[in-house]
Amino acid sequence: MLAIEEVTVMRWVLVAVVAGCLWTAARAAEGPERERAAEIQRAVAALGAAEFAAREAAERRLWQFGEEALPALADAAESDDPEVANRAFEMMEQMRWGVTQDTPEELKALLLRMRHAPDETREVVSAQLAARGIDGVLALVRISRLNSSNARWRGMLATHVQNSFYALGEKQRPRLIAEITRGCDERMYRILYECLTGPGQDRKHAADIFLDAARRNPRTPLAYRFAVQALVEARRGGEIPGLLAELERQEIEPEPRTLEMAIHALQGLGQYEAAIKYTTMALEKGATADLYEKRAEQHVGLEQWEKAIDDFGRCIGMAPENFRARTRRATIYMRLNQYAKAAEDWQRVAESKSEFAAHALKQLEACERHLRKRAAGD
Repeated sequence: MLAIEEVTVMRWVLVAVVAGCLWTAARAAEGPERERAAEIQRAVAALGAAEFAAREAAERRLWQFGEEALPALADAAESDDPEVANRAFEMMEQMRWGVTQDTPEELKALLLRMRHAPDETREVVSAQLAARGIDGVLALVRISRLNSSNARWRGMLATHVQNSFYALGEKQRPRLIAEITRGCDERMYRILYECLTGPGQDRKHAADIFLDAARRNPRTPLAYRFAVQALVEARRGGEIPGLLAELERQEIEPEPRTLEMAIHALQGLGQYEAAIKYTTMALEKGATADLYEKRAEQHVGLEQWEKAIDDFGRCIGMAPENFRARTRRATIYMRLNQYAKAAEDWQRVAESKSEFAAHALKQLEACERHLRKRAAGD
């Protein structure tokens, strides 16, 4: 067995990875899910049973649960009972290296060879696995998902998966898609996205795939990010508010990148109220001049002039050299006949060397004419 310190580190790595990928016992809801979690715990406890047959039966049951049992196995690997610790550790390691209860013996031998091999040998074995068709490719995906510490090696695995995608038949690809969308890293998701949206691919179909993945894996933020991106590229941005509402109902916060794409899409569709909602959410996570400028433009779309002025002001306060924001605010001031305030902004822009300077000078002259006319009238 590994040293106690290595087992402890591996335990927490596995717990973190699997908790982010799966509906595990920690996420178990009322009813059947809670019973599954309890059954896993009973099977783990039975690994230390006095009867050999009971221990073997418990191990077979845990293999049926597969990755769902990994957090419990990681705990059991630190048990004071050597029988429990050894069995749990061996099962945990085999699962981490892509073995399932249905893995053919020949494929299992390759996977276990990879487990104990140096990196250069692993590269050779991974190529052999990829050449074995869908079962080998699925094993590579599982290994990538459950070995998060080696980014370079995960990149190599992802390359094998990408090269295998088009070689797999139409009937086999859904299995690969389902395995990846259980909760792999961003590189693997990106590769899947590129394969599904590449030349000759149906982007609407890709959007449906990522929507389904997001709904099956609500605790996997990447699934929602790529679902939003797929909806945008499939010209189905109108479905984004509903998708994000699903996250809200489950009290899950979307990733900043997901929010950014959603905001851009909603603003482009003229859905300003929804765009304001999610821009405000993004601002609460971290205020930036760019976000304030976006929300100001959304208020403009709704003709909420005072709110737009306030947000342009916040943007300018954080980025005084943002002459585009000053130009937009000055334009609103003129619309509201607030020529003195408009003139101040136009003056600053006219003095700059920005692309807006020439236009600002003309508008400044117009403001001054209005102010002179007003003064004469008074």
